[in-house]
Amino acid sequence: MKSLADKFLEKLGAQKVEHSKASGLYHAVDEIAKRLNIKSPDIYITNDKIIPSDFMLEAFSRTPNAASISKDKIIISKSFLKLFDSENLMRPVSEEIKAILGHEMHHCAYRTTAVSAAILPVFALPVVAVTATYLYDRAKKKAAAEKDVSPKNVAKHIDESAKKAEKIIDKKSGGSPDETENGFLKQVLNAGKYIAMATIGLGTGLYIARHGSRFNEFAADRFGALVSSKVAMANGLKKVHKAMENSTYVFKNEPSIMDIISSETIYAHPSLRERTSHIRSM
Repeated sequence: MKSLADKFLEKLGAQKVEHSKASGLYHAVDEIAKRLNIKSPDIYITNDKIIPSDFMLEAFSRTPNAASISKDKIIISKSFLKLFDSENLMRPVSEEIKAILGHEMHHCAYRTTAVSAAILPVFALPVVAVTATYLYDRAKKKAAAEKDVSPKNVAKHIDESAKKAEKIIDKKSGGSPDETENGFLKQVLNAGKYIAMATIGLGTGLYIARHGSRFNEFAADRFGALVSSKVAMANGLKKVHKAMENSTYVFKNEPSIMDIISSETIYAHPSLRERTSHIRSM
């Protein structure tokens, strides 16, 4: 089964860059990997001739971008290499590219890649919230039947239910007896409670993802500046930001509602001003 990172690469038509054809690039990668005490990640470059069907992927491919997508894979767009006049990968890379590589490899080292940092909190917390609510409700009913609703007794039933998790979900189409006997209104209220808990879990996950993303970006910027220089890190960010603002590429795909929501929540990075200010204050 293909990983999300591999699917991402496939949709972009990205090709792995071999060491023998990119000695200058991999010299910098290997040097940074030693500082992080990690294995050097593989570098992939997007294919200009392929236009992904997804707006977010198209935007990545058609603008100057570099991203860590797993602990051992970094993807770079061709326009990124053109921006820094580094299409000849056999030559030593500039200090600006070295700083940005350091930034991305910091994500690889600390597992804060574009894929993992977003998915875990956003999708896991709603499941955890609903499961916890279900287990608590089930345990409280059992404790009430025993006429002992003390925290200790409720906790005991939660533990028992958790150990028998495969039996928690009723596979009968009609639902469990106590659910069908409680009446329609109570079932609606119970459903509303679970929906509310899922919504709270999702909101909490988005909040964690957004603020976690900001923290991770500042930490990666700091490391990028350490492996190169503060000036190189700040200038690299400014060049990429300016190139994106001045891009004349006309996108073939329109952003979906989910693209807009995720760009403002899951993948929200600090502003350029915040990032350069943080670098200068190091």
